[in-house]
Amino acid sequence: MYLILLGLPGAGKGTQAVLICQETGLVHITTGELFRESIRQQTELGRKAQPFVEQGLLVPDELTVGMLLDRIARPDAAQGFALDGFPRNVDQAKALDDALAREGKAIDKT
Repeated sequence: MYLILLGLPGAGKGTQAVLICQETGLVHITTGELFRESIRQQTELGRKAQPFVEQGLLVPDELTVGMLLDRIARPDAAQGFALDGFPRNVDQAKALDDALAREGKAIDKT
């Protein structure tokens, strides 16, 4: 199962994602944690994203999508994930759909 939780800041996306993941065993993925982890590990994408994060700017789509695709390729996400804070725009959504389609997967759109 591949879920995306959408809503305004403070709407409860993170709370619901935690509950859903506890019940289903899905991996909870947030863009904030992706950025922090990539920067902490000094990955190539993390090094490129660091100046944006430090300045409080939005990280460019190509970096955000790259980090997300790296994350969902890990074995623990093979059975599914719940995304919180992604996608932020149509281009990010399309990039995710395209990447999953290449793997024969799709977001559950219900």
